[in-house]
Amino acid sequence: MSYLRKLFTLFFLFHVFYVLAQEQAKKFDSIFYNTAVRVSAIDIVKASKIADSLYKTSKTNIHKIKSLMLSADLLEKQSKRKKAIDYVLKADSILSNTENYEWKARVYGFLSTQYRILGLLDQGKEYLEKGLKASKKIQAINVSNQYRGMVYQEKAHYALHEKNYNEAIVLLKKVSPLFSSIKNERMKLFFFGNNEEMLGRSYLNLKKYNYAKQHYKKALTYLNKANAGESQWMGMVFYGLGKIALEFNKTKESLSYLLKAKNIAENINHVFLKKLVYSDLKKYYLKEEDFDKYTFYNTKYINSVKENIKLERETSNSEFNRVVKKQKTDFLRLSKIITIISTLFICSILFYLFTKRKNRKELEKYKAIIEKLNAFNEKLEPKNSPLLMVEKTGTKCLMPKQTENRLLAELEKFEDKKEFINSNISLSSLSTKLNTNTKYLSYIINTHKKKDFNNYINELRVFHFIKMVQTNPEFLNYKISYLSEKCGFSSHSKFTTVFKNIVGLTPSTFLKKERFQSNQPNN
Repeated sequence: MSYLRKLFTLFFLFHVFYVLAQEQAKKFDSIFYNTAVRVSAIDIVKASKIADSLYKTSKTNIHKIKSLMLSADLLEKQSKRKKAIDYVLKADSILSNTENYEWKARVYGFLSTQYRILGLLDQGKEYLEKGLKASKKIQAINVSNQYRGMVYQEKAHYALHEKNYNEAIVLLKKVSPLFSSIKNERMKLFFFGNNEEMLGRSYLNLKKYNYAKQHYKKALTYLNKANAGESQWMGMVFYGLGKIALEFNKTKESLSYLLKAKNIAENINHVFLKKLVYSDLKKYYLKEEDFDKYTFYNTKYINSVKENIKLERETSNSEFNRVVKKQKTDFLRLSKIITIISTLFICSILFYLFTKRKNRKELEKYKAIIEKLNAFNEKLEPKNSPLLMVEKTGTKCLMPKQTENRLLAELEKFEDKKEFINSNISLSSLSTKLNTNTKYLSYIINTHKKKDFNNYINELRVFHFIKMVQTNPEFLNYKISYLSEKCGFSSHSKFTTVFKNIVGLTPSTFLKKERFQSNQPNN
């Protein structure tokens, strides 16, 4: 009986330890998933601290590996690839003496991604093949399928990187059946959402917008169900939908999606996503001619480009040194890596300089437009005598001085009474009205107004339009077609052409500026 009691006690203790270990594993996995998907989207610094804490308190190698991979993933989102790769290599060293092919596949896949982003495509593809071999050795079919699906996704990333969008679509369509066998429902939905986003991105690059939108909408549904509404993949979905809306001039919808993508990118400090979103937001506000917000997001875009170049350069240098140590005898391979890294760095610098120059030109153009507008506003100020009689030395006069003075006075009355808004006015009709001939009137306008009859009338009408909307804000809400007719123009299109030639802005741009000014506190 004593022997049976001891055996029973040992069995009971073993069962207790087993249950505790299972509970601990479940608790770890719950914290791991919650940190990777939810916490990282809200507070990436907090998520990093949790990942470090998980590593320090890990009792098993698999938990240490998971913690290191979580930390690497969080660092990668911030484009801190050098440190991320260090964490993954540390995890790989723990795995080296094991046959845990599941996590080997994940490690190789992660390294493949990083080398692809750095432009080290050959080295990245080597790790991709290692990942595929490891995934085939995973005994659990559902887990093996999951990692094979992830390998296909990574191959699709390479196809996207090389702009082979149709190839990317073919690869991504192989993924869904492989992910269908994932047992964890939330994880399965998360992977489905990830895959749909990549399909949306592929069709977007092919300009097949309807297909792209369908896949982005599916991605929204999957990611929300996976409780991943604030993840980087959701940010990429919002960014894609924003670009599609902008393509179809749905400006309000586009802005809504882009701002959602911006919030996610900034919350998780995802450098690459921030660069994409800031680039489109600055284009959006330039298109809307909101120059203050354009300048704001242009500055953010330039800073994100600088940050990305700095981080990529640090990682490239680090990986270069690592490869040098490992490949001292492989001179040809080393030369290739040096060439790739140098080319990547030079291209990044050239891209930055080109972007900076382009943006500087845009700002200079904007300033010139504003200065020109201010100059025209000065012309609208009341004058003591808008009709100046200037005698040119050596200029032969075609009429008696008395007639010249009379016609100038008549023109002043014509302007004061705003008779130029009559759409039927012509040189002939005005000559008749002023009791003179077309030759005399044409001479007066050319000599004293420094322009021909048509430009003289058009400029009066444009100045009248500007004065009208500046003195009566109610006109800011009227249609341009109505205002142009009210100023004497025969058509909206003619008015737009004349206005832009004189002012340097379209009427709609001018009205937007005036609306903005009228809403300022000091106005």
